[in-house]
Amino acid sequence: MRRPGPDVTVTEGPDGARHVMVTAVVDETTRTVVAERVQRADTFLTRLVGLLGRDGLAPDEALWIAPCKGIHTIGMRFAIDAIFLDEHLRVVGLHERIVPWRATRFVRHATSVLELPAGAVSRTHVNIGDQLGFLPATEVARPEETA
Repeated sequence: MRRPGPDVTVTEGPDGARHVMVTAVVDETTRTVVAERVQRADTFLTRLVGLLGRDGLAPDEALWIAPCKGIHTIGMRFAIDAIFLDEHLRVVGLHERIVPWRATRFVRHATSVLELPAGAVSRTHVNIGDQLGFLPATEVARPEETA
């Protein structure tokens, strides 16, 4: 699995948001695709804005915020799931269906968080202790391709 770092292609969009290009997040423990399109928020501005102004996330989307120990949904219009990760991308915290105008406590040992559409944690069966990884979406086998 590819880890975040210099080998991950990152581009900046016209809105200043940084995007991890054609990258998927995979639960290496269960070999489950968690998200196929990941936007990275790792500057003060992109972390501050996060998902504000959006109407939702597509089922295959995620926002990866780093560094981050806790999040809020103040000003948001939709519920999300959050997967908190340590420096090795091991899951150290899970929050499901966080509704707008709420905040999480800080998660000990978290260094980043994946924000996903509400229900994604349940759908993908991610658990605390699971190891996540990043890889090009082109390397992700989709069910229709393996049938």
